[in-house]
Amino acid sequence: EQKLLADDYELAFSSFLKLGSEGSLGIVTKVSILTPPKLSAVNVAILACDDYVSCQKLLLEAKRKLGEVLSAFEFLDSQSMDLVLNYLEGVRNPLPPSLHNFYALIETTGSDESYDKEKLQAFLLASMENGLISDAVIAQDINQASSFWRIREGVPEALMRAGAVYKYDLSLPLERMYDLVEQMRMRLGDSAKVVGYGHMGDGNLHLNISASQYDDAVCS
Repeated sequence: EQKLLADDYELAFSSFLKLGSEGSLGIVTKVSILTPPKLSAVNVAILACDDYVSCQKLLLEAKRKLGEVLSAFEFLDSQSMDLVLNYLEGVRNPLPPSLHNFYALIETTGSDESYDKEKLQAFLLASMENGLISDAVIAQDINQASSFWRIREGVPEALMRAGAVYKYDLSLPLERMYDLVEQMRMRLGDSAKVVGYGHMGDGNLHLNISASQYDDAVCS
């Protein structure tokens, strides 16, 4: 019997049989899953940034000041937010009345609700004073937190409702990640809408090109 421990990153092999050039093959006869207890204190906030550079700096500050309670850092541009507000029923602008250039969704997860919320509030205040964000709101309950996540997770659905969409999932250096979005906008002009959003904390960009219909000219 070969015991195998899996974590979030990889399989921990010892003498487990490894076959093939593209993977690991074997027969699983038993699986044990070790799950940590679900942490009770979850806070979600949406922040507005004037430019992508501010988003980068905000992520670095979040990692430094929120540390172990930072569980998610997502970003989306104004085109993403505009699509969600126009094509998804019931979604409201979290920072009215107008759209901002960029948005960040931050989630913290910990065991002390009051301490974690105070830590997040202090971070937002400092970010506002330093000019990294122009506005922010913290979800006041689970329903509002879900509505914030609905905005970020609803972008793919909004794109599908808007018409034809070309999707690309990319991993890029943080400082160059949004350059590709801007370059594609220059290349495509008014023929399509270029949307950028993704898991900024993981260096992951969802580059989506939205058009009224599929067109070979867009692909070329």
